[in-house]
Amino acid sequence: MNWVGVKDCTVIRKELFSAHKCLDDYSCLTGDRKCLCKVKTLVGSKILFVEKPPLDACGYKISFGLSTICNCPVRKKIYTLHGV
Repeated sequence: MNWVGVKDCTVIRKELFSAHKCLDDYSCLTGDRKCLCKVKTLVGSKILFVEKPPLDACGYKISFGLSTICNCPVRKKIYTLHGV
């Protein structure tokens, strides 16, 4: 099931161009969600705290004490657009 529509894809075009460190071929946009980290909270529309990523080799994962921050521009946009 593809849950990202055409309109949403044009909205996140800028984020896709800046997400050059993605190691999973943007699978978050296919709907399979295998690399889509579960969001704990978004702080100030900038800092996305997530559960530990299923892919340990994520180029956007930042350890912050006992927490994990996702710095992926596409993931942030998906969360702000869809709450997923």
